[in-house]
Amino acid sequence: MTSRAEPASFSIPKSQIKELVQQYCDRRNSEEVWWFLNVFGSTEEMLRGYKTSAENGICDQDGFVARERYFGKNVIESFDQKGFVRSLCENMNDNVIKLMVFFSVFLVIASLFETLGATSGHEICENCSETKSLLNASLYLILLFGINIFYTIKDLKLWKALLRYQYLPKGKTQYEVVRNSQKMLVKVQDLKAGDIVTIEGGSRIPCDAVLIQGDNVKVEESTMTGESESVRKETLEECIEFLQNNRRMAAYSSSYDNPSPILISETTVTEGNGLILLIAVGDENQYSRLCRFLTLYHPPTPIEKEIERIITKFWNFCCIFIFLLAIIILMIGAIFHWSNFVIKRNFIRIMESLLNLIILILTFLYISAWGEVGQTYLSMIVEALAPLLENNIQVDNQTFVEKFGEIDVVLTRTSGVLDEGKFSVSNIYCNKDFQCRSKHPLTPFNLIFPNEKVLEKFLQDLTCNTYGKIYRSTKTTDAFSEFLQKYDIRQEEYQTKHLGEGHQVFPFSGARKRVSTILTNIDDNIYGYDKRVFSKGPIESILQSCDSYIDSEGNSQDLTDENRDEIAKESTKYSDKGLRILGVAFQDLKENQGGPDHSEKGKYETFYEIEASGLTFLCIIAMEESVKEGISDTIEEFEDSLVSVKILDTRYRISTHYFEEGLGILSPGTHNELVHNCYEIQEKSDDELKEILRFTKIFSAVRPGSDHFLIKKYQEFGQKVAFVSGGSCCDIVPLKASDCGICCGKSGSISSTLTSDIILTEDNFNALPILYRCRNNLIKNIAQHIECLFTCVGSCLSVNMLLSFCDIDSRGLLFGKYVFSPFQVLVVFSVIFYLSGHSMKSIIQTEQEYGAGKQYFGMHSINWMRGLIIIIFHTMVICMFLFVKNSMPFDDLNESDTDFRIQGLIFTIFFLLQMTSIIILKTSESSHPFLRTILEPKYFLLKWCAISIFLIICVFLLLFF
Repeated sequence: MTSRAEPASFSIPKSQIKELVQQYCDRRNSEEVWWFLNVFGSTEEMLRGYKTSAENGICDQDGFVARERYFGKNVIESFDQKGFVRSLCENMNDNVIKLMVFFSVFLVIASLFETLGATSGHEICENCSETKSLLNASLYLILLFGINIFYTIKDLKLWKALLRYQYLPKGKTQYEVVRNSQKMLVKVQDLKAGDIVTIEGGSRIPCDAVLIQGDNVKVEESTMTGESESVRKETLEECIEFLQNNRRMAAYSSSYDNPSPILISETTVTEGNGLILLIAVGDENQYSRLCRFLTLYHPPTPIEKEIERIITKFWNFCCIFIFLLAIIILMIGAIFHWSNFVIKRNFIRIMESLLNLIILILTFLYISAWGEVGQTYLSMIVEALAPLLENNIQVDNQTFVEKFGEIDVVLTRTSGVLDEGKFSVSNIYCNKDFQCRSKHPLTPFNLIFPNEKVLEKFLQDLTCNTYGKIYRSTKTTDAFSEFLQKYDIRQEEYQTKHLGEGHQVFPFSGARKRVSTILTNIDDNIYGYDKRVFSKGPIESILQSCDSYIDSEGNSQDLTDENRDEIAKESTKYSDKGLRILGVAFQDLKENQGGPDHSEKGKYETFYEIEASGLTFLCIIAMEESVKEGISDTIEEFEDSLVSVKILDTRYRISTHYFEEGLGILSPGTHNELVHNCYEIQEKSDDELKEILRFTKIFSAVRPGSDHFLIKKYQEFGQKVAFVSGGSCCDIVPLKASDCGICCGKSGSISSTLTSDIILTEDNFNALPILYRCRNNLIKNIAQHIECLFTCVGSCLSVNMLLSFCDIDSRGLLFGKYVFSPFQVLVVFSVIFYLSGHSMKSIIQTEQEYGAGKQYFGMHSINWMRGLIIIIFHTMVICMFLFVKNSMPFDDLNESDTDFRIQGLIFTIFFLLQMTSIIILKTSESSHPFLRTILEPKYFLLKWCAISIFLIICVFLLLFF
């Protein structure tokens, strides 16, 4: 079908709008502004392309249909709620289910053959009747449909929860829109691309938009980017003017410091008012694409792909098997004319035993694939069938439950994962360097500062130059609070004296690079005025505004180039040690300086007038970021397990001191070889990039999009990647793209925790190696469990097939005068698999949520729980024996000595196998070489065959000798 031609009336290609928004989401240094300018030319050109204007809005009411046809409606059309019947049909559309239905029907057909053959006058065994086979097949199908209905209901609940979470009504339901030169209220679902919408503080942006008029508009974009700081929005022309007037400042600013004309859907206006042009609505806006990614993006896991491949081959094999079997049946019927009832009956019994075995495998596959523990059990079957399919599959790299166990590379952020998320004051430089670390004795203030006046200014800045109450502010001011508490400084007294009602604070921004506060009730202002401004920020930014400094005597001196170089030299020493450097400066204000309230600045000026120049440099404060305890040991444990740890850092300049002493992953002199800039490596060829990714320990200058690029490249080079996030909303895409997403749950956002596979409830990165070891132990336990179960079932079925072939009426497992049909054994074992799967699921959940959190459960708890599961399993087996004994009397058997010997042998073998499984599981930690060989999970299918052959030989010896 050919695509619909785009109407010629709109000159705005939708692909360019999508690219513009994507440029903003991926921007590093205002690339979207220049892209906007180069593609569209100006805001007016974009308005003309949308057939609208800022004054009149959309005027062609009759053209709404064409506008909707081209740009779409402002509704989410990609998501439709599934009904129960549809969901059930989708779940039933599975190759495993088709095979089970097929063989169940074939089992009934085989029983009909036997019934027809018995009409020659031979007596028909009651337990071999058509009714019993029909009952067997019916119970299989009931079990099949019951499980399907259960998981269909579960899927529907999950689907509804996702839709309810993603699309709860948010913000206003009506917006003020300019249409036909008039302002009107329009419902959010009736908004069109090209509408001119009025925004103000508190408004939620309904669709992706461009600012066309605005007054001090600021938008909080944490729902999309994870940045809690409001971003300044200006028109395209104002943004270009700002960038041209502040080229040097803009070049060193982060991506969200410079203003932008782009507004993203579902973000909130915090300040200002203006007019916006809607450029993308409905499914085309950024928020809808993110929701679609979260709810619908479910790429098949490696084990799911392997399951589909194996089942396809098994389906082909079964079709060929049935075809050949039909030919053999016809040949036997033609040769014997169905006159030999014994031959025909034994042949049909063998065929029914094979069908029961096949249905057992299919039931097991189905319960494993769709059950709670699913992929763990199924990986054992995948490994067992792998040699037969000429494909050597590594179990450790296939299972879904142990996604963390398959990884080769761990990509982790520093912020919120490796560090404690707080600073502490390390050094103070006021003409001299003073150590302030907690491990050093407290340096008296009179040694740090030359006189009481300088000390008083220092305390005024630390206690009052904040956003308000110090405990509600940033990590930096929290560090100051902790520092002052060590000296018993009462911050409340300073704040009560110098911060009155409505005190003025100029908060930190990426463009200004500082926070400034005006203090009142200043007694020693040199101009006799009672106000003083303090500024604190990066040393380079503060020095630009200083023209004097405090000397060793406490006097103000002119700041010369030599003084600047000396201060810069000291700050470089601190930064080389991985410390964060802040400069502190002040200025005594004059009355009406910078306006009546001291808050004047030019329209395109970055700094307020009172902080732009004339400051006096006071001191340097150096702070260190605390690394969590045991991080270096954790990284070493990963390396010992052949798992590489790569660190993602947002800083352009990497401190070797932080990574050498704090994390212990760099050695002196290895910085150039083991640290690479994300932007630089993206230009490398694949061969060069492969070597860089292999040996690099730290990636610097990581921005949104860089982490996703690294994950994709590692995956292209055949590596399994785990991504560890501190919990930011902007980590949703890398968490989803990685093979195993891990999120810190205590500090993480809701969206990041919902996206991740494993949640660290206590934000403890050092618990991951413990989870890795528990996973290895868990796999071994499950493998042994499965091996014992297969041995028991397979041996009993093998004996039953042999007895059927020898014309001994043993269509079930005999116990005295009572019989167990193969179907009953298979169903009971299927239920046991399912229930034990639930128990294993609880263990795995414990390891993911608690073992990776507070480490409530460890290796011994896993072994204890495993033993409990086996006890429950054997209790159920005994209950099954008692149930059959009380419900199915079998008095008509020929109780000859041979029959009793056979019955006793079968029961003894079954009992010994059960006891053997207990012994094997109890000795699973044995170090004996022979036991390790026997317990090895590889090739357990071959070992099962060997045991079955041994049992068959024993039965032959018992029968004929």
